[in-house]
Amino acid sequence: MSVMKVGMFIIFVTSTPLYYLSDLAPGRSLVYPLVASQGIGLAIILNTATSLISDIIGQDAENSAFVYGVYSLFDKFANGFLLYYIVA
Repeated sequence: MSVMKVGMFIIFVTSTPLYYLSDLAPGRSLVYPLVASQGIGLAIILNTATSLISDIIGQDAENSAFVYGVYSLFDKFANGFLLYYIVA
């Protein structure tokens, strides 16, 4: 789980300056490297979560498609609810 903490730390460190950026020219140019760093943190977390799912499945190839499908379904529901509450 320490790899997951590294990804969360990267996202936290790069999200904090984004909160304080202004619309001035120097602030706007910092958005691109910060967002790229956030993408690295998100990729680390996503790959770690997917590998945790494969650890749960193990050698049970018979039910692996169902487990990945349920994981994907809940991921889509969670993202949909989050977007709904952010936009609404």
